[in-house]
Amino acid sequence: DHPGAESSGRSNILIVDDEPRNVQVLAEVLGDEYDIQFATSGKRALELAKGGTIDLVLLDVTMPEMDGFEVCWRLKADDRTRTMPVIFVTARDEVADEAHGFAMGGVDYIAKPVSPPVVRARVKTHLELKWSLDLLEDLAAIDGLTGLANRRAFAERLGDATARMKQDDTHIAVICLDIDKFKEINDSTEHGGGDQVLREIGMRIN
Repeated sequence: DHPGAESSGRSNILIVDDEPRNVQVLAEVLGDEYDIQFATSGKRALELAKGGTIDLVLLDVTMPEMDGFEVCWRLKADDRTRTMPVIFVTARDEVADEAHGFAMGGVDYIAKPVSPPVVRARVKTHLELKWSLDLLEDLAAIDGLTGLANRRAFAERLGDATARMKQDDTHIAVICLDIDKFKEINDSTEHGGGDQVLREIGMRIN
C-alpha cells in the first residue's frame, strides 16, 4: 500500500467546500479511485486532516468564517499536516488569487467549473509526488547497513518523545547497547564480517 492509504489500499481524499453540490461533483469524479471524506467548513477540515488518514486535500477558497487560504496556511504550519498536498478548487480565477494560493502552500490551483479529466490527472500527479517525497524522507532516516533508524531519525524521535514527556508529565527510557570486542571481530574477519554482525544485531532488536 502507498503511505497513508486506508485498509482498502486506496488513497484518502478530503474535499472541503461549503456548498454540498460542489462536494458531490468532486466525489463523483474521484469516488471510483479514492476513498472520499468531506468537510463543509475550515474548522472541520482541520480536524479531519489532523486525524492522520488524509493523503490530499481539495480545498475551496471562498468559505464563511475561515477561508481556504487560511485553512491551507494552518495545515502547512502544523507538523502533523505540513506535507499534505493541498489543491485549491475555486471559482476565484484571478492571477492574484492563484499566486496567493501558492504562497499559502498550495501545490495546484483548479478553476471551477471543474473538468473531470483535469481533476483526476492533477490528483494522481500530486499523490505520486507525495509518495516519492515520503519514500525519500523515509530512506534518509534509515541506516543503509542495518535497516535501523539512523542518528538523524533518533534525534527527531527523541525530541518528539521529550516534548510529549514534558506535555504529559510522564517519563521515557533510553537503552544504549555496546558490542563487546567488536574491533576484534573486524580485525579477524575483515570488515565484511563486522558488517554481518551489525546486520544480525539490527534484525534482532528491530
